[in-house]
Amino acid sequence: MIFSIRKTLMRAAAAGLALAALSSASAVAAEKVTLGTIRLTSHAASYVAYERGYFKKHGLDVEFKFFQAVQPMAVAIASGDVDFGVTAISGGLMGLADKGVIKVIGGVLHEEKGIDGLIILTSNKAYDEDVTDPSKLKGRTFGITQTGSSFHYMAAKIAQTEGFTLEDMKVKPLQKVGAIVDALKSGQIDSWAI
Repeated sequence: MIFSIRKTLMRAAAAGLALAALSSASAVAAEKVTLGTIRLTSHAASYVAYERGYFKKHGLDVEFKFFQAVQPMAVAIASGDVDFGVTAISGGLMGLADKGVIKVIGGVLHEEKGIDGLIILTSNKAYDEDVTDPSKLKGRTFGITQTGSSFHYMAAKIAQTEGFTLEDMKVKPLQKVGAIVDALKSGQIDSWAI
């Protein structure tokens, strides 16, 4: 597992370099850049790039602006409240990109055999009720931030993979990651994927 984490962090650092390189053209127009992100390890490339000085090396003075969910970040990118965002693809983000309001310029993560990517978590209550693999999520509550979010997409992919529909799960929008974690810990929802 340590090898997997190191390999993932190396990829994250490389993605941070790529983001810095792609952003260098904007550095000429503005020294200060606001980068929207969510406090998740999937966004670690940005933090590694910042701490190692990769942004500064490319003439960028990066200020982080943190969000609780993807949809508000997509709106902040479109409105100019942040210059760039490191975020999951969501329905709202794609709708804004489709209208030409924002641009998707790169990707950071992908699934690879042997590397942990998507992890499905269950509450202790659900686990005690034998929800021990994805096929047992049918009829169970699944936490998401918002309709159209990447978590919503993950729920749909899990259902599809397991041979049932998203409607067979009780998808519960809880608006922010912290609320999902609290609901999972307290047994108010059965599962979540991250």
